[in-house]
Amino acid sequence: MTGFENLNVGDVVTRMLGGTISMKLPVSAITDRIITCSAWQFDRVTGAEIDESWAGDRPRS
Repeated sequence: MTGFENLNVGDVVTRMLGGTISMKLPVSAITDRIITCSAWQFDRVTGAEIDESWAGDRPRS
């Protein structure tokens, strides 16, 4: 794992909306595969957002 293995619950991460708008999110839960920040989930290895409603090629939970 690279990049996100040192995150802890309570840490604050920055989510970039459209690559231009930053949004500070506190980490609320972590598993070996998923980082949860309130209503958003991210892949713990890549940092990519996990969005089940989006039909693109992003990682799935």
